Amino acid sequence: MEKEMIWSGRIVFVKTCSASPEEHEARLLRRKGKVLGYVRIRGGRCSILDAKGRTLDIPNAEGDCMFTEEERPKILAQSAKILEDKVLSTL
Repeated sequence: MEKEMIWSGRIVFVKTCSASPEEHEARLLRRKGKVLGYVRIRGGRCSILDAKGRTLDIPNAEGDCMFTEEERPKILAQSAKILEDKVLSTL
């Protein structure tokens, strides 16, 4: 199975689960693919589990266990911004 990848700035999102719940691994491009965290949607709640074990909520996500085609790029861009502000600043 070929991995689906979506880029947002310095972060690449690799879809690790296309079933329910949908999940994307967030990797930093310039540090040999260092994993920053995971973006997932479960039970209508969209969140990031970062590499330090913190859960960061992503507001305004819809759906139950999968992103809609229209929502996925917006949520991943929003996730990249949260990761840059809250995770990259601590590296």
